[in-house]
Amino acid sequence: MNRKVSLLVIIVVITMILGVNAWGNGPGNSSHEMCDDCQAIFDSADPDALNEAEIDGLLLMREEEKLARDVYLYLYDVWNHRVFSNIAGSEQVHMDQMAQLLEAYEIADPVVMDPEYGVFTSPLLADLYEDLTTQGEASLADALAVGKAIEVLDIKDLESLIAETNEDSILMVYENLLKGSLNHLSAFERQLDRFGS
Repeated sequence: MNRKVSLLVIIVVITMILGVNAWGNGPGNSSHEMCDDCQAIFDSADPDALNEAEIDGLLLMREEEKLARDVYLYLYDVWNHRVFSNIAGSEQVHMDQMAQLLEAYEIADPVVMDPEYGVFTSPLLADLYEDLTTQGEASLADALAVGKAIEVLDIKDLESLIAETNEDSILMVYENLLKGSLNHLSAFERQLDRFGS
């Protein structure tokens, strides 16, 4: 009987740990979960097929994913709350996927490497980084609200960009990022229910 109870407790604990990790690394956030023949899809990308709006969208999302990662890493340093570090890891995967797209379409990468946190080519995103990190310093609830706001922005932009392209490789990555952002939004909403005022 005691062994059964102990086994049940272990299963519950493992389930809880996996659940916590899923907040930051939910379905669709791992580069391994995109598809088995992703490279073939990237290899078939035609740089001449893109219009200016599609190129602008790729550049925006590369830096917007960096914005999310950089803000979450900053807020993790301030609050030491695991949701920020977990989701920052997923945002790094998203950044890497966007870098693959830029390479496939032979577009110069706007992201400053080495890595420069909080540095952006886009003045709008640079200002947004300053505003969001300042807001997130006020309280844990404010920091979680910042996370929610970033994911709402990502979802809105991704849905618009998905509607504006027919390129298979772009759609594959955007849809993957969208699933991740929806998972992240749910994670921040759960944490706001717990810690928000």
